[in-house]
Amino acid sequence: MSELSPEEKKKIYEEEKLRVEARAKAEDEAKSEKTKKGCLGCLAAVVIIAIIAIVIVLSGSDDQDTSGSGRPEFQQMPYSADQAEAYKQFFLGGWSDIVSQVEIKGSNPDRMTAEIWVDRAALARLSEEESQDFVIMAIHEWWIRGGYEVIFRDHRTDEIITRHLAEEGPRLLGALQQRRG
Repeated sequence: MSELSPEEKKKIYEEEKLRVEARAKAEDEAKSEKTKKGCLGCLAAVVIIAIIAIVIVLSGSDDQDTSGSGRPEFQQMPYSADQAEAYKQFFLGGWSDIVSQVEIKGSNPDRMTAEIWVDRAALARLSEEESQDFVIMAIHEWWIRGGYEVIFRDHRTDEIITRHLAEEGPRLLGALQQRRG
């Protein structure tokens, strides 16, 4: 094997030096790129969390319906004897041709039941739409007043016609409004 001349050694040395420097530069750029991506990921996460927080704060700050209907959202009141009496009078006054009796039962304010005795024949004379309106309105009104359950009974036989948890009121009313557009 022949020995390399000093010029060839110098040339090889310079080439190796350039290769090492290029590799080091490439590694530095790769690290820099990873750092940039990591910072951008953190920034994106912070922005998303901030947007979610703003949406939550804004959606909880107003009591208006955000569905675009322009109607305010209904809010449930705590149960009170005055609300129960107003509920009874509403049905006995405005619906006396259908409702013969309304009783509020229960000892726990969180589980008060409204029992409404109806004349099935009078209820049957209503159109299906009016009948649905009556039942949904009764359930929803009891929910607003802090009630728990609504039971409809036949005023002649005392038989239970139907029973609903008052919490179904907002959903039923919303479905009814959506159907009627």
